[in-house]
Amino acid sequence: MREEKMKPVIGVTSSLKEEQTVTSGMDYYNSACRAGGLPVILPNLQDEDAVEQ
Repeated sequence: MREEKMKPVIGVTSSLKEEQTVTSGMDYYNSACRAGGLPVILPNLQDEDAVEQ
């Protein structure tokens, strides 16, 4: 039986464009996929208390 390898998780940063809109560049996302990774878009946290937790 062949053992399945887990894909590495690659964090992709996001940007706050408007008050309620978070975006991420597709180039970074696609690059992570092409490299064999699993891209995860990281939230853009504005609340310092949320970062501390």
